[in-house]
Parts: sequence; structure tokens; C-alpha cells
Amino acid sequence: TKPFDTQRLVLWNDQKEEVFQRNKKDEKRVYSFNFDEFFQGMDRIFPLRLRNEENLSFIAQLASIYGIDEKEMKRMVQRSVHPSTKEFDKETLKKLVFSSSKIQMPPSDSYKMAPVQFLKYKQNGTPISSSDKKLVESLCLDYSFPNEVVNVLIEYCLEKTNQSLTRNYVEKVASSWSRLHIDTKEKALSQIQKKPVNKKVPEWYENTTQTKASEKSLQKALSLQKKLK
Repeated sequence: TKPFDTQRLVLWNDQKEEVFQRNKKDEKRVYSFNFDEFFQGMDRIFPLRLRNEENLSFIAQLASIYGIDEKEMKRMVQRSVHPSTKEFDKETLKKLVFSSSKIQMPPSDSYKMAPVQFLKYKQNGTPISSSDKKLVESLCLDYSFPNEVVNVLIEYCLEKTNQSLTRNYVEKVASSWSRLHIDTKEKALSQIQKKPVNKKVPEWYENTTQTKASEKSLQKALSLQKKLK
């Protein structure tokens, strides 16, 4: 019931709008991580007081992006809880996940893989650089793309840049897809299959026919040239 303060519109900008839209997407995002399986035998290691929405979302995000299953995540979370204070250190967990060398076997549809595992699959199982991992994580979190969209984007960018995951190019494509509201694998595949539109140039642009000047026009031009000298 409070009157709307129009001054707020002056302070609003594109950056704030982008953050707002990303947060709206995050609210709708559902992760496939099985917490029922994860919680088994974890009552003392990861007690109820640590199972808040922020911590659980953080765990699910890392599992989804890096392809960490419930069994492996249990081991990592256990190492991330301080033995004496029983405090959960998210930075420790992130370092453990980040340094994981786990290799996930691709399913029948490789686009369903965790994005970091998909990139590893695309480069024949060789280790992924830290910068590439951070870039993939940014696509998932900052742009709020589903894993399948991230994987299509990765594959597309690799093909366009001679298998080099160039950050500037990847972010340019990601920003474009975000504006186009590409949020499914089908939309992403449809987008990259579109042929670029060739703008038709005016007829005069392609007309290269040259007309020979008349003798009178030539003499007039020479006369003007002499005057200028």
C-alpha cells in the first residue's frame, strides 16, 4: 500500500536488471543431486544445523557442474567440516571439487553430462585448465544456463575457435543466448543451425561498368587541372 517511489527507476540500470533476471532463473533451477542418498550415514559428519538451504544449494551446484556423485561428495564434505568446531568450510569443499580428476562416462546423450565432464570428454579425457573450469562454472552460475545448454555452447565455441575456449568469444555468445532466452538444448541447437542472413546490397554497388569520358569532358578536366596548378 506504500506509494511507489519513482526515484527508484532513476537508480535502476541494465546491470541491475541483468542480476535480477539471473536471480529469478536461479529460483526456478532444480538440481538432480540425490540428498536422500547423500544424507545416509552423515548425521554426525554433516548434522541438521548445517543442512540449510544455502549449504545444500552450494553442494548441489558443485555436483551438477563438476559431475560429482553422492558417494564422492560425502567424502569431500567430510573433509570440509572442521573436526573440532564442526563448521562447514565451503571454500575447502570447492577446492576439493575443483581439483578432482574424476572422469564420467558419457551417457547416450552426451549433452546431459556435467559441463566440466563434457569438456573433458571433448578433449579426450585430458585435464582441464583452471581457467577453463572457471569459465564453465561462470556459464552455469552467472548466466544460469542449464547443463545441456552450456554443453551445446561449449561444443559450438570449440568448433568456431579451432578447439580453443576463448573467454571473450564464449562470453559474447553466452550473452547473446541469454538475451534470446535460450534455455533448452533444442533452442540452442536450433540457434547454431541458423544460417546468417545475407543483406542484399543495392544494384549500383555491384555495377562495375566503366564509362569512357568524352574528348570534350577530358579536355575540360585537363584545363581545370592546369588552373589549379
